[in-house]
Amino acid sequence: MANGDVAGGPGRLSNVVFMGMGEPLANYKATVNAVRRLTDPAPAGLGLSARHVTVSTVGPVPRIKQLADEGIPVTPALSLHAPDDELRNELVPINTKWSVEETVAAAYEYFEKTGRRVSIEYAMMRDINDPGVAC
Repeated sequence: MANGDVAGGPGRLSNVVFMGMGEPLANYKATVNAVRRLTDPAPAGLGLSARHVTVSTVGPVPRIKQLADEGIPVTPALSLHAPDDELRNELVPINTKWSVEETVAAAYEYFEKTGRRVSIEYAMMRDINDPGVAC
């Protein structure tokens, strides 16, 4: 980017989001290694602040807890998409293994250990998880 080799001209990498490539925490070791490479100081890494790295996850509870213990203050984004287990079981199959309550509790535990806020992602789908009622 600094040399202008990326479309848009010279620039500086400021934020990275792990999303849309499968569940990052299912490939935990590779994800953490990539985060470390991004955040390690140059020349070993890119020197990006861990606070500017977001890891989007559907919520494998043990991995959220493990990430909290890593000491890397990334910003997690929890893909919730439903307020209850019945609907989330349909939309997010991993929910049959860890409930909404367990997943949200793990996210809160992450916040308590790291001080980093956890974003909640919720894709609105008409007549599925959005009643379509006008306000």
